[in-house]
Amino acid sequence: MIPRGAATAAIFQGFTLSSRLTLEMARSDRSLATDEQIAEARTFLNQVIGYLNSLVGPESEIDAESGLPKPAAELINETPQNQSFMAYGVLGVTAAAQTDLQHLDGHRKHQETIDLYTRFVRKGVEHFVETSDLAEINGRPYLFSILHAERSAGLSSKSRNPAARTPAGRRSPCIPLPGGLCP
Repeated sequence: MIPRGAATAAIFQGFTLSSRLTLEMARSDRSLATDEQIAEARTFLNQVIGYLNSLVGPESEIDAESGLPKPAAELINETPQNQSFMAYGVLGVTAAAQTDLQHLDGHRKHQETIDLYTRFVRKGVEHFVETSDLAEINGRPYLFSILHAERSAGLSSKSRNPAARTPAGRRSPCIPLPGGLCP
């Protein structure tokens, strides 16, 4: 049993990327991929989609604020962003692979899933932009993200000023940007 969680989606990245590359090649020139390779890509995608749907809950009640199924909204709002972005990558590549598959098959059978995954990634990135700050400290760039505990304590996630948003300088671990190091 694979554990449920955003970071676990990274396990599927190889399957998703392999499927996407195979289907993209076949879409551009059908002679570049054999029937067996396309069948394998379909199998990989079906396995990945089964797992991803357990994360995003497409049949679940819709969250009023985000317009996404509640499990997807919870994943965006409650999962540390470094883990969430692993899931966003897999969701995005899966949506692209499904688009290629639809083109090859000449139908739109996967469009609902493609649309859900695309909305999920878009909302996740919007959430990241709303709750993160880029700061320069001692000439070095840092990217800070609000701690989930601070958000649940009622502190504003809308403030673009990290000093005003985080008490006593508490910040989540930074993500070093090119040219900068975490202290």
